[in-house]
Amino acid sequence: MKKYVRTILTVLLSICILLSCISVGFAAAPANENQQASREAFRVGIDSETKGHWQGKYGNDAAILFGYDYEGELNDQIPYTDYYAVPGGTNDYIAHSVGSDFTGIQYNIGGSLWCKAANQDDETILDRPDSAKCKKKFFCGALSGPVNTPNGRLTHNAEFQLAMENDAYHLITIYGSLDMRAAFYVVFEKDGKEILVDELPADAFVGGKYVSYLVPGSVTMYTDKRYMDTGITGIFVDKVSESAAANLLVTAGTEPRSANLAWQETSLDSTAQIAIDRKTADGAWQTIQTIQAGIKEYVDSNLQAGATYSYRLRVISGTIYSLPCTEASYTVPVYTLTTLALDKQLYSVKNSAQTVQVKATLTDAQNQKLAGETIHLSAAFTSTTQDIGTAVTDQDGIATFDFRPTYLGQATLTARFADNDEKHLMNSSATAELFVGETDWDYAPVIYKISDAVLPGDLVNINGYGFRNEDMTKLAVKYAPHTADTAAAEPPADAKDMEIVQTDARDGFYLVTELPADAAAGLYDIWVTNGIGYAEPVTLNAARPLFISEYEAWAGQTIEISGRNLLAGQFGADAATKVRLGTTEQKILKNTPYSITFKVQAPLGTYNVEVSNDNGVTWRGLVTDQTLTVVAKGSDPLNIGVAWMNDFAWDNVFDVTDYGASSTDTEDDTSAVNAAIAAARASEKKGGIIYFPNGNYYVGDLKLPANIVIRGESTEKTVLYYNGKGGNMFGSDGDGQTIGHQGFANFSIRLSDDNTRPDSFFWLGHAWGDEAYDGTARKPSEFFLYGIDLDYTMEVLDTEQTQGQGRQWGMAIVMVADSRFIVHDSTFTGAEATLCHVYLNEYSSYRNVVCDYDAGYLQSTAKYNFTEDCTVIGGLQKSGSRDNHGVFARAFSHIENNRVENVGSTLNDGETYCVEAPGGNFACGTVINADEKTVSILPFNTTLKETYAVMYDRMVVRVIAGRGLGQQKEVASIDPATNTITIKGTWDVTPDHTSKVSLFAPLEYVTVYNNTANNATKGIYLFGNLYDVVAANNVGTDTEGIFVWGAAYDLMDTQGSFVSVRENKIIGVSPKSYAGNIGIHTQRQHNGAEYYSTDIYGVEIRDNQITGIRGVTPVEATEAPEYSGIVSLSGIRASIQGATVLYNGDTTNILIENNLLKSLDTAITTKKYEYGIVLKGNVLADVGQAKDMTTPENLTERDMNVTKAILDGYISAWEKASSKNYTEESFKALTDALAAAKAISADSNATQTSIALALQELRIASGGLVWVISDSTDPVNPIDPVDPIDPIDPPRPMIPSYIPATSDSKFPFKDVSRSDAFYDAVKYLYENDIMNGTSKTEFSPNAELTRGMVVTILYRMEGEPLTAGAKTFSDVKAGLYYSKAVDWAAEKNIVNGFSDGTFKPEQPVTREQLAAIISRYAVSKGIVVYDAANALASTDVVSAWARSNVAWAAAEGILTKTETTNATKTASRAEVATAIYTYLTKTAK
Repeated sequence: MKKYVRTILTVLLSICILLSCISVGFAAAPANENQQASREAFRVGIDSETKGHWQGKYGNDAAILFGYDYEGELNDQIPYTDYYAVPGGTNDYIAHSVGSDFTGIQYNIGGSLWCKAANQDDETILDRPDSAKCKKKFFCGALSGPVNTPNGRLTHNAEFQLAMENDAYHLITIYGSLDMRAAFYVVFEKDGKEILVDELPADAFVGGKYVSYLVPGSVTMYTDKRYMDTGITGIFVDKVSESAAANLLVTAGTEPRSANLAWQETSLDSTAQIAIDRKTADGAWQTIQTIQAGIKEYVDSNLQAGATYSYRLRVISGTIYSLPCTEASYTVPVYTLTTLALDKQLYSVKNSAQTVQVKATLTDAQNQKLAGETIHLSAAFTSTTQDIGTAVTDQDGIATFDFRPTYLGQATLTARFADNDEKHLMNSSATAELFVGETDWDYAPVIYKISDAVLPGDLVNINGYGFRNEDMTKLAVKYAPHTADTAAAEPPADAKDMEIVQTDARDGFYLVTELPADAAAGLYDIWVTNGIGYAEPVTLNAARPLFISEYEAWAGQTIEISGRNLLAGQFGADAATKVRLGTTEQKILKNTPYSITFKVQAPLGTYNVEVSNDNGVTWRGLVTDQTLTVVAKGSDPLNIGVAWMNDFAWDNVFDVTDYGASSTDTEDDTSAVNAAIAAARASEKKGGIIYFPNGNYYVGDLKLPANIVIRGESTEKTVLYYNGKGGNMFGSDGDGQTIGHQGFANFSIRLSDDNTRPDSFFWLGHAWGDEAYDGTARKPSEFFLYGIDLDYTMEVLDTEQTQGQGRQWGMAIVMVADSRFIVHDSTFTGAEATLCHVYLNEYSSYRNVVCDYDAGYLQSTAKYNFTEDCTVIGGLQKSGSRDNHGVFARAFSHIENNRVENVGSTLNDGETYCVEAPGGNFACGTVINADEKTVSILPFNTTLKETYAVMYDRMVVRVIAGRGLGQQKEVASIDPATNTITIKGTWDVTPDHTSKVSLFAPLEYVTVYNNTANNATKGIYLFGNLYDVVAANNVGTDTEGIFVWGAAYDLMDTQGSFVSVRENKIIGVSPKSYAGNIGIHTQRQHNGAEYYSTDIYGVEIRDNQITGIRGVTPVEATEAPEYSGIVSLSGIRASIQGATVLYNGDTTNILIENNLLKSLDTAITTKKYEYGIVLKGNVLADVGQAKDMTTPENLTERDMNVTKAILDGYISAWEKASSKNYTEESFKALTDALAAAKAISADSNATQTSIALALQELRIASGGLVWVISDSTDPVNPIDPVDPIDPIDPPRPMIPSYIPATSDSKFPFKDVSRSDAFYDAVKYLYENDIMNGTSKTEFSPNAELTRGMVVTILYRMEGEPLTAGAKTFSDVKAGLYYSKAVDWAAEKNIVNGFSDGTFKPEQPVTREQLAAIISRYAVSKGIVVYDAANALASTDVVSAWARSNVAWAAAEGILTKTETTNATKTASRAEVATAIYTYLTKTAK
């Protein structure tokens, strides 16, 4: 025996390793090797010290390192984010020692290993053994697919069959290093029987940890899996030893109810430890203490009187764990029995402010009252416990407690009497139930949200709380035409009933009703009662303006509004939209259902912005607290259209050629540019315009202070070549990083060397740091890019090319700032010519931006963001292997009229338009207390912080389950000590114990409207945290469609509320997933896959067209559902993980109405856990299967057929629409749809499909209506042939007013002599490329000039800026020489056209029209056009509409007295030349 002990000791001492950090416990195990009949497995330790340095410590029998025999290359560029799929088995490193009992491993992970490169200094990555075939160590996870355990416990896991030579116990150790994001299960099975199920916390492996198990012989091990960057990376096998602690003896201790343990040890190393395990007769072994070797006794106290305890010892020596010694037992002496009783079985109060009284009576076995004894009381709520305290029994044995509950909800009250060792009284306890709160809602309903743009016959969704009664027949909805701005509290006598289509009898969160088909189109007041009272009335179809594009403007500038219900034509009504500032109505220039552009016309001051869509009867303000301040007119020479342009020193010009820069050589000009910048900063104005005349310049990395504008003479002819070494071409520096005020205009950028590009061409605002993630830390503001053309190669540089010269990403723009960022009329082309890192708090505008890249996306995180008329061309048809996307945004964003194509790759990317919330989720939890201004929670697996870094928008708390579902309130403060959140304002419905909340930055008030997308791996993606989001009138061709996502995820919840997907067209399928759908996807990724919250709430899918491809089977390739048609996959993880509580509601309240679904294998698919779906009016054509629905709870199917009567109702409503104010294109779409609908209505053989299609086209056309208000006081217009000014004339650069224009060119015109009054004018305009002749030698001074020619001249003077390209007038076709000029002039309000919507471009211009055009051009340049009525004689012939324009032109000398005598007469070419010359040389000066 001594020899055997010495042998064991020698083995233990030969392993010199560090002491591990141990946590132990768990399942019962055999006492020693001779008592192994049960053959159980158990966890013995967790080692957090060894990290990745396993050699010599683990795997002395065998080591399996997944993927470490893979010889391929992994991308090792920081930040190591690219994963690679590597086949398992053949690429694993497997080694075992001589004499090892390990004979082999087979595994099934349902797919490949997932590998990614690692930093070689990362200690958490397993060390690479010398004999491994891999070149470097890397992360390689044994991740999994759907592999079922026999009992179905886990269905998404990895299966490992570990074979041993014998049935002896071995040490099996698994290693991981990352957060598993949820509880991680390890299951051991032997001979078809589970021998251990071990649940580890999500962070069990964080930082690199080994988890060791004692396992008998050959076993099958299953490990859980959630994500591709989790999972175990290695398995190690070691032999175990007999315990070196023996002869355990347990006797009575000297203290009452204690046991004394004593044992013998063989010679253990001083670093070894003894683990003491204990169990009761019917319990499992648990480790109660770990002590240092050499200590040979232990006292176990506070035992249960009368209970029997068993003990055993195990030795831990470094990473070696022994088998347990022979167990020993001890029975504690018996005490006198006692009984404790409570006076009630149920206690209840309405809230936590009320007092609860509990009486507990203590008696002995003879029922004698026991006085003077201490009783302890606690209340165990669902999520936490309140320690109420102690009380002493009186002479009647009664202890009385008066307390206020700390929490809400159901609780178990437990009174306890502890053992009295002096009197030998045994402990006892008693329980009762406590309920804190209200079980019923005894109040009127509360409404948060109602459907938008509802036509007669449409469903109406009403969201809020209290739509429930024990007698559900008491619910009623009334409606009446809206006639006053404020509705009465209760419905009038003539109010009519609305049919209730679906109720929520379970929770009362919503109800669905229907506006009668025979109701007139328009606004209606809605009253809802639950039988107790009426909710505050709401107005259906009232305008809902959300936010504006700027907070300052001067008279004449334009402001945009984003909102809902902004055009009555969308819901069939014929009423005018109006905007007012204070009481002053504004001039609307453009109006769609979701946006308004208006011209500011109000006195100086600060105003609330209000909108009416019913001729001024009903006015609604913005949902934000924004106001608009009208300021004095300033300078905006680029016509960007915002008041803050006046903050730049436009008249303080520093020409770089004056400081040594040359436009004609290839020498570096950086020092000259820096000298010009220094001069500007040293000037009195502390900044100015750094001006580059036309030519080529070579510059390196420029560091820009505040108040600097880099401006070229023209985009086409001013070219700046990057000549740096891989930094930032233009980078904010000094106060440029804290103040900002920087701009860039009218130049092109190229590379002097294709192999050298900057990290970023424009790095604006802060350097990279905390400011990128924390909006409160951002300071600088006011940045713009205008007329920039960046173009470089699509080639991706390798590391050898960029070595020592920065990262050379070649990004277009990186921005970290507070507010105000504009990018207009600019093009960015190149491998990573992207705006993917724009971290801004508020106010951004992207307009007429073109991005053509292989990797990246067009992004802004700002609220009050408008992205319009932009184009993104991605890398799908370039390399096809780099991460690229379309347009990305956050909260308060308006995305309209953009085009995205060819985005996506082999990676998980390719969203065309996307709102997402990275870094925007902070915590979620169960409500434990609440009042009207606060909510206290038990956070899910985390603790609250006093402050969070909020990257965008603001922090809100939203109710995601239970009472108050869907409410969100801005957070005022957080108290981490009590986990209490204080809100701004008050709750509409105070949450209770049934409620859960999430703390996050919301994606609120987002509009994705009238965009197109083509050939993309994904589609429009609406990711989490959504609130009041609309995707409408978009067209996706060969994309994934539109996808709405929410999840109970990690430690947070990304709930989305109130999403509308309407009037979209989805055509074809994604080239990657082969899916084309409108899909909802919710996931349960925490809480053991049980229901936790409602992740998507209140979705309306209306009036969409989905045209798929029959026979094409979608695959799971992205986050979107692998189905086509309309799809809802709800609570996905629940079905995978085997949820036991079959509660529906992950997706709650879905309307699917009036959609046309064509060429689909399955039209509508739902899978589990949805609650409350209404199907109405959907029409199917060429569909294999109408529905594949795992029956959701609360499903209503209604009117699947669209009748001619319904179609005729729509025809009648829209026949009333007038063309007078709609754009020709949008009104033509409506009239075409009307004509087609009438034909169908008259066709006695019309099919359901044709009727539905006609209705669809009508509704989509109404949603696309654009109302443009023409100014009837100005006849202006355009059409085609050859350009009579100059058929081959190239674009003309603008002539800056502060740069004198001179030329020595020979004057060629023979019909213009020096004696002519117009000679100087013609010569000036010719020499400055403003006007040419009618031939090489003739100017034709007496000939006429058309209206199209005049605006083209002005357009060329401006450098031919980019325009929105929208069709402005009915007679101006695209592609003509004057088309862009007319569009530009209309955008700038220089021309307005005739009342019939034409421009008449070929009509000769009259003198008064010329005066009007020039005066408005002057206004656009910031020149004041004053009242000059005295300049005209009463006999002058001038049209009334033009009199003020002609008078000003006469006063300025632009028109002569002769010309004003009859201003209605056609102007000659000489007169036009003289007028423009006078303006440029006199007025503009």
